[in-house]
This record gives sequence, structure tokens and C-alpha cells, in this order.
Amino acid sequence: MLTDYDILRILETKDISTIRKAYRKIVKEIHPSPWTVETKRTLNKSSPLKEEELERIKDKVRNLVRLFPRAYYYFSIVVNEYPNSVWCQDSREKMQIIEEVPRVNRMFN
Repeated sequence: MLTDYDILRILETKDISTIRKAYRKIVKEIHPSPWTVETKRTLNKSSPLKEEELERIKDKVRNLVRLFPRAYYYFSIVVNEYPNSVWCQDSREKMQIIEEVPRVNRMFN
């Protein structure tokens, strides 16, 4: 995982390829695809997962949510400093998704 210090050093270089690599790494860290879990869950049945597996999944989700403010900040750098970048629209969309998280949480709490 990139630290804030690492990312600041990368941004100071103003090298777009280095920034793109960091961007891809951050997106990979927050994207849920590498940590999906197979379940046989249906609407009428409970999950066959064991308690420790469920706790592990909850921890991964908590860690993911903690990355949202940081990811939002770096996506905003792409949007504001590189508006002509091929990644600008993608960053803008990800920022909108992150902005929706608190609203969705309120719906389920």
C-alpha cells in the first residue's frame, strides 16, 4: 500500500506515467474483485460462511472504507490537475461513487 508520503513524492515528480502507475495501484487496492468470496447464499437461507470468515470479510470491508477519503483526494488531483487525461472521466465517476457511500450507509442503518 502506498503511504501518503510516497504519493506526495510521486506527485512532486509531475511525471504522468509515474502518477498513472500510482493511480492504478490505488484503484486496485480499493476495488473489491480480488477479495470476493464464494457463497451459496439465497434469500431464504443464511450464509454457509463460518463466523471467522464473516469477520475476515467485515475487516476487509472496513479497510476498504477507510481508503475512500484518500482515494477521493487522489482522484480529485487527476480531475483538477489533469483535466485532459484519459483517466479524468474515470476519476470523476469514482469520486461520485465515493460521495454516494454515506447516503447508502444511512439507508441501511
